[in-house]
Amino acid sequence: MLAMLGFNNLADLLSYLGGNPDKIYVDSERRRLLRAQIQSQGSVVDFELQLYTKDRSIIDTLYCVTMIYDASGNPVRIDGVIKDVTTQKRNAQLSLEKERAEAAAQAKSQFLANMSHEIRTPMNGVLGIAELLKDTGLDPMQSHYVKVIADSGSSLLAILNDILDYSKIESGKMDIESIGMPIESLLDDVTSLFSIRASETKVELVTEFGEGIPDQIYGDPTRIRQVLMNLLGNAFKFTSHGSILLSLSCAAHPEGATLLHFSVKDTGIGISEAGQKKLFQSYQQAEDSTSRKYGGTGLGLSICKRLVELMGGNVGLQSEMGKGSNFWFTLPLTLESSESVAADKEDCFSEDSLYESEFAIDGFFFSDNKQLIKTLEEGVRETRSTLKFFSSASDLEVGYFKARDHGGDQGAGKSFIFIHSLYDSSAAFDSFKCLVDRCSEFTNVTVVYFSEPSFPVSLHKLDQRMFSKATVMERPVSVRSFKRACYIAGQDKARARSDVTEHVNKNEFLKGKRILVAEDNSVNQLVIKRLLEHYGAIVEISEDGSKALQVYIDRQVAASKKGVQEAASESFDLVLMDCEMPVMDGFECTSEIRRKEKDLHLTPIKIVALTAHAMAENRDKCLDVGMNDVLTKPIVRKELELTLERAVAKVKT
Repeated sequence: MLAMLGFNNLADLLSYLGGNPDKIYVDSERRRLLRAQIQSQGSVVDFELQLYTKDRSIIDTLYCVTMIYDASGNPVRIDGVIKDVTTQKRNAQLSLEKERAEAAAQAKSQFLANMSHEIRTPMNGVLGIAELLKDTGLDPMQSHYVKVIADSGSSLLAILNDILDYSKIESGKMDIESIGMPIESLLDDVTSLFSIRASETKVELVTEFGEGIPDQIYGDPTRIRQVLMNLLGNAFKFTSHGSILLSLSCAAHPEGATLLHFSVKDTGIGISEAGQKKLFQSYQQAEDSTSRKYGGTGLGLSICKRLVELMGGNVGLQSEMGKGSNFWFTLPLTLESSESVAADKEDCFSEDSLYESEFAIDGFFFSDNKQLIKTLEEGVRETRSTLKFFSSASDLEVGYFKARDHGGDQGAGKSFIFIHSLYDSSAAFDSFKCLVDRCSEFTNVTVVYFSEPSFPVSLHKLDQRMFSKATVMERPVSVRSFKRACYIAGQDKARARSDVTEHVNKNEFLKGKRILVAEDNSVNQLVIKRLLEHYGAIVEISEDGSKALQVYIDRQVAASKKGVQEAASESFDLVLMDCEMPVMDGFECTSEIRRKEKDLHLTPIKIVALTAHAMAENRDKCLDVGMNDVLTKPIVRKELELTLERAVAKVKT
């Protein structure tokens, strides 16, 4: 025991105690309890007691001792073993903590899996209906709305996938992709998601690109989009009026990469110096009152910081109370090789190169969005365009007729008048009625209204107001989208009209195939039925596994008793099986189908799982019960086509 406590001998121990035997006991009450039990019971077994060593560290000991008595019954000494169990105790504690951590991790994984299922199921309806709308005749504004719905849903799903991978985020093992992406197009897509919000709040939203931005770079578009959406979302949350500017610039990086600098600058409430120190920390907001007034968990900026750092970049901000904030982050990203860029451009629709390379347009532009005017004015300065910008309707009208009277290029050649109003879209019609009426006399003038989502302008509305010579397009938020709008507006009007009503060519690779769909959600039933019918399939719906099983067996048995030709016209060629259904789920239904096929000597049918669970183990479970392939909700058309093509590849018609 002396060695265990770090003493050389008994004299060393006695000197240390100094007449106070309790000095080596962490809890003197436990020592008295030990003595009392020995005296009353004559011995103790596995009595735990903590002791101080000579250097005042604490060790755990285990007493197994017996009181020895003389012939007269008087206690003589205590014999037994005092064992140092500090290591064992710590190992046991670590093991217990490990079990608790594993249980917590399992509970969290189960929660995330259930949450994924609950979100993916309705999201399948949202994205599915948006996909179906694309196959109908839409005007430009309607197409824009559908695109916003689809892009918003896709972004939500990307974030949901990140949440499912949360354990990797916490352990710093999140995978970062490095794939080719058109960075300017990515920023345009992000800002388009906020176009409706900008219109409703009357906040000027503009994207600005610096010089030398490469066409294609290697990076992780999903993570970059996630960070930008978070920063823009915060900017809108704290900006009730004024503007929000998303800008991108680039510079050389010491290691040979291109250093991209992203910034989101707003004219909102700003952040105090004390508040800035709390940002980028989990569950922290600048002020407690901020959380009460504006909501939020305080996790967003923390996640942004970690994602940016995982991509090798830095994040920061400048802000002043009452004057707004500027959140920025930098990323070192590599350029795509010239060969890759050339190959990508060959595969892409050529309009991009047309409106980017030789952009030259003459005309006049009105907008009460001063930030938009500033951005566009700077963006077209280096082009061969002759555009005059106005924030006053009367000034534009005077300028236009003055140019025509002088017989300049803008008076004789083809020119445009662009009209946009963020703050009073309705007044834009009345303010320019006289001008538009006069312009209808000139065949070389095209009037373009840029429509705000909160006040959508359709061609029908223009016709009602006798503006039949004018056209309407979605409001641009960047120089790039403005150039695209100019290019489209300059095309032949007959082509523009045909683009509105053109339908996507059908891919009828499932023509004549009979498909049984087991799905309990009515919206999802509609989506999958319409998609399959679009491919030429004959679809039958069952709302639970029990009914699907009965329908399938009855149909296949009946078909097996007929001739080959009759059987082919009645039997099912494929089953799409939802995994979570009432009465009988997809797993049990599939097992029963496989058992019945074996018992009745039926040819096994291809079964494709429809699941809202995205975990890898769920896919394995689907395959283990006899399913042939798996589709994860929400259903993406391209993935649906590839999966169905595999499923019917060996099905004989």
